[in-house]
Amino acid sequence: MNKRSRKKQQRIISSRRGIIMIALIAVLVLIINIITASYSWFTPGEEEKRGMSYGFTGNARSENCSRTTYLGTKTASWSTEGDPYINQIVYGDTAAANSQTIGAGAVKYFKTEIINADTKNASCVSLYISSIPACTLAITYPGNTVRTFKSTDTRTDIYLVRDAYVKRHDSADVDGPGKLQIEWFVKNNSSSSITVNLGNLYLLYN
Repeated sequence: MNKRSRKKQQRIISSRRGIIMIALIAVLVLIINIITASYSWFTPGEEEKRGMSYGFTGNARSENCSRTTYLGTKTASWSTEGDPYINQIVYGDTAAANSQTIGAGAVKYFKTEIINADTKNASCVSLYISSIPACTLAITYPGNTVRTFKSTDTRTDIYLVRDAYVKRHDSADVDGPGKLQIEWFVKNNSSSSITVNLGNLYLLYN
């Protein structure tokens, strides 16, 4: 082999060695970057004010309502509008007993007050009675409905009011703080006494 061929072969070998060294360095740099990134990602530590959180800022309805039912009495008072007198219902100041007996052909008057104790949120409620004997059931306020149930009728889960608005509790409200009043009566159409259980009245939040 002459001197020119030997030099050419040495240059080729040197070039290959250079390429191999560059490739090894590149691989080494890549491995170091991967290891460094992985170590940084999984290294334990604490960061303040970072992460995910959930907060609800909408207005919630109140579910802090109570109910009390009062017994009413029909009375007559003089009218200044032409008629000699008008009938009106006067309600007592104490809660009525749960068991109310109504004689044959008699009528009993009731007023159920729903009080919302929440000072921030109003509510929406329904008032129903889970069971009632055969009778005529009338709601005179805030609605004006009358239903007559015979002994053969289904008399369970009867709504006195549906989706009624109850305002928030405000002690300065002249109409009553967070108050909804429902006036209703039961008439016994039978020839014997019936019993209405006021404990069967329930509030439902809508």
